[in-house]
Amino acid sequence: MINIEDNSNIYEKKTTIGYSTIAKHGTIKIVSIMNFLQDAASEHAHLMGTSGFELAKENLGWVIFRYHIEIKNHPDWQEKVRVKTYRFPCKNLYEIRVLTITKDGQENINNGEENFAIKEIEKEENEFVNAKGCWIMINKKSGRPVRLSRFMDKELPLSSKNIEVTEKNEGLESHFSEVIKPETTHYQLPFKVRMHDLDLNGHVNNAIFVGWGVETVPENILSKFFPATIDVVFNKESLYGDFIISHTEIRHKSGNPFTLHSIIRQQDQAELARLNICWQVLPEKRLPFSIVAKEYSTSSSCE
Repeated sequence: MINIEDNSNIYEKKTTIGYSTIAKHGTIKIVSIMNFLQDAASEHAHLMGTSGFELAKENLGWVIFRYHIEIKNHPDWQEKVRVKTYRFPCKNLYEIRVLTITKDGQENINNGEENFAIKEIEKEENEFVNAKGCWIMINKKSGRPVRLSRFMDKELPLSSKNIEVTEKNEGLESHFSEVIKPETTHYQLPFKVRMHDLDLNGHVNNAIFVGWGVETVPENILSKFFPATIDVVFNKESLYGDFIISHTEIRHKSGNPFTLHSIIRQQDQAELARLNICWQVLPEKRLPFSIVAKEYSTSSSCE
């Protein structure tokens, strides 16, 4: 988590968890999380004059390259939350964003009198999502990246207090871990790109790729586990009418399912996106409905 005094590179908003964002077991949907984060990033970019609508006037646009998302807790329906994002450039090509979703109104609950251990426990309990994303500004005509300094400050106006940011000039590998490609396919499903899968750039929205990956996970996992960590790399765009095959391999990590996903365009076999998801057992309070599914098996084929 990055802590820094308030400045123009921080944006936050308050919102309420709506019915449409909640999945079967009362957990927040992955697609909903990604939409919350993308909306916050877009609204912040608008305040800086670099939203997708403003860039489109100059034939430019934002594309998302990487995501690392940690789901720590699940908000309840109608719960008020705070979505916060902090941005900084990397190598003048990558726009790195730290994004969080936390309980609203919890910052000064004990007026600063509690000890450090209590603060850390409360921080963990109040934090729902901690994520990091990487955006690239591109020229739509050539498809090439654009130097961020053309539109944004090279150096951030950081205060000298409470700064934990020391990595803003390091390489991209210091911010994101490798996303492993599946070695085999245990499950796969076909999809066709629909018109409402597209974003402002005319490409498939990033959340759709993740949805394609999760859709191939068998029900006996989806009924008892939730995605605790999601790592995504987006390699190529997908357009209206494309035929997609979502491939999934299931392994184990620390006794829990670890799924590896590859999203392939059928026409040319290009890998459009790759996902790794670490799953954790659903908390008891998130199992309100009777489950009719096969038992999850740790077979030798999913090592």
